[in-house]
Amino acid sequence: MYKNKEPTTTSKLQDILIAEKSRIPINEKMYEKAEANHNDDVVKLLFENDSSEPDTLFYRVNRYDILEKAVKLNDYNFVRNVLNYEDFNFRSINSKKILKEANKNRNMDIMKLLIRESINNTSSDISFSSIATERSLVSYRILFKLYY
Repeated sequence: MYKNKEPTTTSKLQDILIAEKSRIPINEKMYEKAEANHNDDVVKLLFENDSSEPDTLFYRVNRYDILEKAVKLNDYNFVRNVLNYEDFNFRSINSKKILKEANKNRNMDIMKLLIRESINNTSSDISFSSIATERSLVSYRILFKLYY
């Protein structure tokens, strides 16, 4: 891409894209309206163009169950993008629901991504208490029942 007849660097191109994204401020009311209308496609559109601070995006991912919506939409890139803001693991409150949805869609790439993310997040904060260990075992059993 060229700007003023000179090649634009990747860094400058990213800055241009970020500046363009922030021209339309995305606010909470937009997410609330999409949520009220059960319109996951609009939530995706909002999230992908939201130039808010990472803390705000983290809040929105959790408030509007955006990871669950991304899996439901069966969109690998959207799921991967959302996982930048939410740590997914088998101990997550809605992990069973998310895994069932991924299984229903038969998208093995999304399933592998979720499993890899869960293993990475679980191994980084392993607690050897019997409760945490038992929860992990139950989650892994559920996962294997889905596939075997």
